[in-house]
Amino acid sequence: GKEFQGCKPEFLMKVLATHMVSGRLLAPGSTLEGNAWYVVLAGRVQVESPDGLLLRYAGPGEVLSLENSLVLRAVRGKLAGPALCLELSQPSGTMGSENVERWRRNVQQLRSEERETLERRRSWVQKVAVPALGSTQLLAGCPEDFLQLLAGQLSEEAFQEHQEIIGCNTEGDSMLVLLEGLVELRAKSGKQVGCISPGAVLGEPEALGLLSYRTATAKAVTDCRLMPVSFQALTNALEHPDTPQALKEGFQQLVEGRRKQVEDHKPLAGLMHLRADREEDVGANLLALRAERLPLESGDCWQPSGDSEACGPRLSLILRGRVELSIGSASGPPVEFHVRTGSVVPEGMLATSGAVLRALSADCEVYRLWHFDLLQA
Repeated sequence: GKEFQGCKPEFLMKVLATHMVSGRLLAPGSTLEGNAWYVVLAGRVQVESPDGLLLRYAGPGEVLSLENSLVLRAVRGKLAGPALCLELSQPSGTMGSENVERWRRNVQQLRSEERETLERRRSWVQKVAVPALGSTQLLAGCPEDFLQLLAGQLSEEAFQEHQEIIGCNTEGDSMLVLLEGLVELRAKSGKQVGCISPGAVLGEPEALGLLSYRTATAKAVTDCRLMPVSFQALTNALEHPDTPQALKEGFQQLVEGRRKQVEDHKPLAGLMHLRADREEDVGANLLALRAERLPLESGDCWQPSGDSEACGPRLSLILRGRVELSIGSASGPPVEFHVRTGSVVPEGMLATSGAVLRALSADCEVYRLWHFDLLQA
C-alpha cells in the first residue's frame, strides 16, 4: 500500500510478523470497524464517508484504515462478492524510527488527499449530480435527501467524439443521464432514430430492474459526459432507513404499473385494438416498458413538450376518456378542440402554439412516449 512506500522490506516483514491480528471475511454490504489497519487480499472494498458518499473502490494489495471517519464496506450489487482482509495494528515507534517516520509522513499525505477528494466529491454531488437527477422524469419531485443518497453512489464517465457508449443487445442495468455533449441513437437495424442533448435520459427501465439489455446503440457525436444510475444504486437508496415509506411504495407501484402495461401490451394494443392475450410482441412490450402513463383526474392538464427538448420529439397517446386541446388566442378566448380517443398527438407542434391538453373525465388513459422509443421498438 502507499502508506508503506519507501519503507524497508525488513520493516514490512516485522509489521506482518508482530502486528497481524486476524483475517476478516466480509459479506457483501458488511463493514469493518475498529482502529486497526486492513490489507485487502481479495474482493473489493468501497470507501465511504460517514453519510454514505462513495469515494473510491479498493482492491487487492491496498491498505486501508478508518481514519478521517471513513466507512469501509464490502461491495454490494450485481458484481458483489465477499472481501478478504488482513487486520493489522498500527506500527509502533519501537520498530525503527526512520521507517516509522516515513510511514507517518505517507499516512499524513494520504489522509490529506482523502480530505481533498471528499470535498471534491461533495461539490460534484451538490452542483452536478443532484440537479441532474432532479431534472429526470423518473426522479423529479423526489426529496433532496433521497437524491443526495443516490448521488453519493454515482460518478460520471467521459466519452470521446465518435466513441460508442452502449451497444444494442448488450447487457445493461442502468439509466444514463447525459450531462454534456450530443449522442446519436441507432436502432438494431442501424437506422438513426434520434439525437439527444444534455438533460436527456436513456435506459429508465434498466434502472428500474425491468430490462437487462440495451435496445439501441448510442454513439457520441461530440465529446460527452454521462452519469450512469444503476439499478443497485437506486435500490440502495430506496432501502436506506431514512427514505420515506411513501417514496418506496411509489417506486414499487411504478414498477408494477409498467409490468401491467407489458401484460396488456399497452399503449400499442389500445391504439390498434389488438388483443392483450395474443402472442408476445417484443416491440409492443418495449413500448410498454418505456411509456409513461399520466395519473390524470378530471380537470388535470399537461403541457406538450417542444421538439427541441433534450430527448427530442414526444407523443401523447390518448387511449380512453375525454381530452380537450386548448390553444390560447391573443385576440379573444382560447380555441378549444375535443381530441378523439385513439389519437396520437405530436406534442412539438402544439408546444409552438402554446397549447394545453386537459382531461375532461376521470377515466382518461393517456400515455407519453419519446419519438426515438417508438422508432427503436
